[in-house]
Parts: sequence; structure tokens; C-alpha cells
Amino acid sequence: MPESLAIREGRKQCRRCSKAWLFRGKQWHTRETIKKSTTDRRVTNDQRNLFDFDEPAPWDEDDQTERTVATVVFAEGPPGEFDYAVPDELVELVEIGRRVRCPLGRGNRPIVGYCVRLDTRRLVGRPLKPIADVIDRRTLLSRAMMRLTKWIAEHYLCPWAQVLQAVVPAGVRYQAGTRDMVILSVAPDAADRLATLELPDKQAAALKTLAVASRPLTSAQLAKMAGCTVGPINELRKKGLITARRDRMSTETTRAEVHARQQGLRLNDDQRPVLAAILAALNEGRHETLLVHGVTGSGKTEVYIQAIEEVIRFGRQAIVLVPEISLTPQTLARFRS
Repeated sequence: MPESLAIREGRKQCRRCSKAWLFRGKQWHTRETIKKSTTDRRVTNDQRNLFDFDEPAPWDEDDQTERTVATVVFAEGPPGEFDYAVPDELVELVEIGRRVRCPLGRGNRPIVGYCVRLDTRRLVGRPLKPIADVIDRRTLLSRAMMRLTKWIAEHYLCPWAQVLQAVVPAGVRYQAGTRDMVILSVAPDAADRLATLELPDKQAAALKTLAVASRPLTSAQLAKMAGCTVGPINELRKKGLITARRDRMSTETTRAEVHARQQGLRLNDDQRPVLAAILAALNEGRHETLLVHGVTGSGKTEVYIQAIEEVIRFGRQAIVLVPEISLTPQTLARFRS
């Protein structure tokens, strides 16, 4: 600092260059050094807030308990592994090899990742973000497949999540063959009062049909099985006798159970020898190729059905090939009935 200064109430001003000096922190500083120090301190605070390095209070550390922590990798996010806390309501659903939806970044952008590790630890330091949702209700990747994909990622120097994304088929990732549907079921309190309820005939028939069904049904399925429109079903929902929930179900499952069970037809004189030849090969346990020749409507499908029923009694399975895709709906309906 120059010696030729005029001292004036904590300030000094050089007589030669007119530069002002201020007394701060037991030292003399120019305005430029004070401004730079303030800017550096502001940048440091902004960086600390950006990366969330705030230390928890001592009483918060003492209050920490052991939590289930899931390690997640993202195929469409930043590389590396990220830890998330598993909420109590999702503990039974989160498993290694399933996809989860997690908040990422300061904006908590929801992003889908793969759970690659689960452990229980005592959380010390800044709290972990919780997992928002579990996408898969069944495990997509076994433990052996997880080890294999980990080895591939390390051997070929690529992110683990990209390997997992390549292993899981696109049809599985996007849940091909499934749809979000509104599923109906009988209310718990209504199941005990079915015999005493006074309802119109259509509503009573719909409620009884839903009660004896082996699984929940959609409105269209229930209306077809009960022989009514969706009007009586909506009235039952308004009365609280039927509950509705939204779930993702297979389209094949939703089309099932719409045909009444039929008894096997009595075979004619031409069909019986054909079925006997097929059953003889099955009962003797020998491999044999049989060709059934008959015109349209001669009863070949009934022969196939009764032969397959015999195979199922053995605890085995059968494959039916349909020669034309346009025949698939009527073939499915025939076999389901």
C-alpha cells in the first residue's frame, strides 16, 4: 500500500493515483480485491448448493435408522451407479433385475433404470432420494444373467445399463401384448350379502356372474357373460357393489373365459376309428406320424380336441398349428369352449 495516504474514517486514498483503500478484516484492501473475494465466495456457495454437499445436523445423524437401499443404473441417463432409498410400501416389489422409476437431478426428472443391487445399510450423511415406482411385477433378469451382463460391461468397456437394455427384448420392455384396463371385482362387503340384496334382474345376473368368475373381468367381458349391457354394471358400481381398479393385463388373458364350457361331442362312425388310432400310439408311447384327411366340416377339429384331452390327462402338452391366420379367432373360440 502506498505510504502517501490520507486516512479518513477507516478509508485511505492515495494522493498520487486516487485509489481508495478500505479497512476489512484487520487488513487494508482495494475495492477490486474485496469484489473478487465476494465473487469467489459466492461461486463456492453456488457450487456447494449445486452438488448438495450440505452436512446434516448432528441430531439428524443420531436419528438415522437402517434402510433398504437399491443401486440403480440408467440406460438413458448418466453412466455409473446411483443409490436410492426403498420406501416401505415398495420393499416387497423391488428386486434385482427389475426396472424402477427414480427421480434424477435437481429437477427430480423421472427416469427408468435397472435395479442391480439391494442391501440394508445405515444412512449417514445427506438423505437418499426414494424410488418412485416399480415398473415390473416379475423379475426380468436372473442372478446368473446379471453376473453375465456385468462381465460383458467390464470386458467390452461399456455401461452396464446399455448391456441390460440390449439383453431385455424390446417387446418385454414396452410390455407388448398388454393393455391398461379397468378390472371389476365384487366388493368385499357385497360378497356376503348376495342372497339378501334386492336388485333388478339384469343387475343381479351381472353381480352373480362376477361373483362366480375365477378372475376379475372387464366391463365388456362381464356384459357378454351376463347377457346384458354395461348400464346395469355401471349402476352396480354406483351402489358400491362392484369395485374397479386399473391394471395392466395381457390381451390374451382378457379375451379368455368368454365362452361357456361345452361337453365333448359324440363321434360318428368315421371319427371313432381315427381317434382310436391316435390314442393307440399315445398309450403305447411310440412316435408315429398320422395324417387325418377329411373335407371341411367332417369333424377333424373334434377329433383333435379329444386327442389333446387325452394327452393332458397324461400331464403333457400339445401344440396346435392353424394353417391360416384368418382361422385363428374361430379356432381359439372352439378350443376354449
